[in-house]
Amino acid sequence: MGETFDFSAALCRMKIHGAKVRRQAWKPNKYVWLKPASEESMSYPELVYIDGSGRKAPWGVTRCDLLEADWEIAP
Repeated sequence: MGETFDFSAALCRMKIHGAKVRRQAWKPNKYVWLKPASEESMSYPELVYIDGSGRKAPWGVTRCDLLEADWEIAP
């Protein structure tokens, strides 16, 4: 386990450093990052599954995720 932080710090890491972040409470097969803006859409948080399925989906922070301080940089 590495350094953990709250959601505001996780958001800063995504916005400023392009980091992929996850919660320690989540199963280890997913992370969130900020998908860059394109001609078709603005930048938005995207949930990515790293289980070989290739699944990706727009992601909105939940109340539980917003208040927890177990965010970390995803491997």
